[in-house]
Amino acid sequence: MLPYFVSDVEMSKEQTAEIKNWYATAARCSHEHQARIDAAANFLNRGLNARDIEAYINYFVALDALFGQRRSVEASILDGAKALDLGKSFEQKAEWLFDLRNELVHGAGRYIDEWPKHSRYMQHFRTRPADDVRALAELAVLGAPRLFCP
Repeated sequence: MLPYFVSDVEMSKEQTAEIKNWYATAARCSHEHQARIDAAANFLNRGLNARDIEAYINYFVALDALFGQRRSVEASILDGAKALDLGKSFEQKAEWLFDLRNELVHGAGRYIDEWPKHSRYMQHFRTRPADDVRALAELAVLGAPRLFCP
């Protein structure tokens, strides 16, 4: 799941155990949920290897792969983010981040910082939308096996 250009990463026994547990839990999921997790991990990786708008969109495709439902994409992604139980702040961020996603996907902006709410977002949350969407996608992929296959 890490970009190909990452250097060696030393891991503790606890971290190794967490990774093994993630895979074991994911393996207990239905084929549909395994396919969703695999697709989300793929698009998360694409986001990690991209920049700016391309990264942002790939992180949202990862969320869509996990939680998206036809004809209710926004609601299903926001419900999925809420189900991760990351706190009220992330629930609020997810709504704003989806608004930015719509701006970018539907051609209203070419850059994240052109979003009309960009300054308000940064003042309100004291974070950058690009950082938050990445964190949300990462946490969603990490939490998916627990969420789908407890």
